Amino acid sequence: MATTSEPAGRRTAFGNRLVDVRLWPREELARLREEPPSFLSGGGRLRPVS
Repeated sequence: MATTSEPAGRRTAFGNRLVDVRLWPREELARLREEPPSFLSGGGRLRPVS
């Protein structure tokens, strides 16, 4: 039987995921700014969104 908090928990998890997806490009851009030569030479790889 589903509890009454299950829909709220799903909304919270979805919201947290949206925040993660929003922050990921900012983090990657910051890394690119810190280490541009390694990325331009093909040494750096972007971190996948988890």
